[in-house]
Amino acid sequence: MSFWRGAFVLLFIFSVLIIFKGPGDPDFGWHYKYGEYMVEHRTLLRANTFSYTFPDYEWANSYWVSELLLYLTHRYLGSFLAGLLFTLVFVAAVFLFIFALAQKVAASRVVVLFLLLLAFLNFSAYLIPVRPLVFSTIFLMLLTLLFIKVPLTFDRVDKKLFLLIPLFLVWANVHADFVLGLFIVLIYYFAGLLGEFSAARKNYLKTFVILTVPLAAWLVTLVNPYGATLWLTLLKESNPFQFSHIAEWVPVNPGNLTYFALYCVVIALATFSLVGVRNKLTLWYVLVLGFFIILSFRSQYFLRLVLVLGIMPTLLYWSGIAGLFTNFFTQTVLAKMRKGLIIVLVFAVLAGGFVFVGQVLQCTDQAFWVKRQGYPKAAIDYMLSEYMLSKNKTPGNVFNWYGWGGYMIWQYPNIKTFVDGRMPSWREGGKSVFEDYVTVLDSPKNNLAILSRYNVTWVLLPPDSGLSEYLRTNNVGWKELYKDDIASIFVIIKE
Repeated sequence: MSFWRGAFVLLFIFSVLIIFKGPGDPDFGWHYKYGEYMVEHRTLLRANTFSYTFPDYEWANSYWVSELLLYLTHRYLGSFLAGLLFTLVFVAAVFLFIFALAQKVAASRVVVLFLLLLAFLNFSAYLIPVRPLVFSTIFLMLLTLLFIKVPLTFDRVDKKLFLLIPLFLVWANVHADFVLGLFIVLIYYFAGLLGEFSAARKNYLKTFVILTVPLAAWLVTLVNPYGATLWLTLLKESNPFQFSHIAEWVPVNPGNLTYFALYCVVIALATFSLVGVRNKLTLWYVLVLGFFIILSFRSQYFLRLVLVLGIMPTLLYWSGIAGLFTNFFTQTVLAKMRKGLIIVLVFAVLAGGFVFVGQVLQCTDQAFWVKRQGYPKAAIDYMLSEYMLSKNKTPGNVFNWYGWGGYMIWQYPNIKTFVDGRMPSWREGGKSVFEDYVTVLDSPKNNLAILSRYNVTWVLLPPDSGLSEYLRTNNVGWKELYKDDIASIFVIIKE
C-alpha cells in the first residue's frame, strides 16, 4: 500500500470513529416518534399530540422522510448499526466531495488530507448521524459540486442543471435547509445572468429554457404532503426571537475552547482563501461564500455551510503554497515527515477509538446513555411511581426543561411536554410558548403567573437553574419534591 493510500485509509477510519454518535441529540426523540407514528398509522402526524401547549397547532413538518428513515433504521437495525450506517454514508460522501474538487484543481494531497481532517473535526460536533442534517449536508455538497462542475452559460442548455429538479424534490421533504439551497441557486443564476447578459439577450429561447430550471426547482418544493402550507409555515416560523436563544443559532461560545478554535480556523481559512483566489472563482461562489462567512459571525449554524463552500478556494489557494513548501526539503526529510504523519494518524485512530466506545455504550447501555446525556430518568420515574401512586394521582401539566423535551416525548409518551425542540418558532394568535418559557426562566419573580396561565402543577428543571433556586428559596406556593444531581421536581402547594 502506498503512503498516501495508507494515510487516507487511516483518516477514513478516524473520521468514522469520531463522527459516529449514539442517539444523544435532544431532538432525536421527537424525530423518532414522528417516524414511529407514520409506520404505525400509515399517515403523517399533523396534530400536536406531544405537548399540552398549542394542542390545535398543525405543523408542516419538512423532516418527514428523514424521520421515517431514522425510525426504520433505529427500530429494526438498532441504534448502533443505524448510527454506523449513516456515519459510513456521510463520511464516504465527504471524502468523495473533497476528492472530486481536488481532482478538478489538481490539489496537493497534503492540503486534501488536512481539509478532510479539519472537516471531520468540525462535523463531529453536529451529531450528524442521528439528525436529519445528515441528508441536508450531503445535498449541500451535491449542489455545490454541480455548480462548480457546470458553469452557467447562455449560449447552450446544459442538461446537467436539470438535476436541480429531483434534488430539491427530495431535499424539501427531508430538511428545511432546502431554503438555503434555493438561495444558492438564486445567486448562481443571478450572477450568471449578470455576467452573460449580452449572450442571454441574443438567445431568448435558450435563456427562457435555462431560467425555467430554477423556477422548476422552486416549484417542486411544493410537491410535499403539505403543499404550499410548508412554505407558509416556514415564513410564519421565521420569528427572530428563537435565533437569540437556541444554541446553534447564536454566535459561537468562546468558552468552548476546542470548538471555538476550530471555528476560528475554518473562518480564517475560508476568508483568506476566498480573498486570495477570488479572481479564479465565479461571481456566484464569491457572493455566496462571502455572505455565509458574514452570517457565521451572527450564528454558528452557518459554519457548516462555510466549511462545505470553503473547500474549493482553500484547495486552490493552499495547494500552490504546499507545493513550494515541499520543495525546500530533501527526499530523505520528506520520507521522515511521511513516517511521522502515519504515526500521528495511528495515534489519532487509537484516540478516536476511545470516543467511539463511549458512543457505542450510549447505543447499548441505557443507564450509561441517560447519565452521559444528563436526562432526568430517575426524577421522572420517582414522579410517576412513588409520588403519583402514593397520592393516587396522574401527572398534571409539567413545566419542563427545553433540552429534555425530546427525551420525554420518546421515553415517556404519556407525559405531554410544555416545550420541546419543535416549538421555538411556533406562534399562534401572537403567542409563543417558547417565549413564555424563556421569560419565566429569565425573570421568575415577575413572571411566575405564566405557570398558572398554563395550569402547571409540577416543574422539572436542573437543580441549579434560576427558576429552581427561586422556587426553592421563596415562599411562592411551590414545594421541592425531589432533587438529584440532574433534576429537581417542584409541585404546586394546593390551598
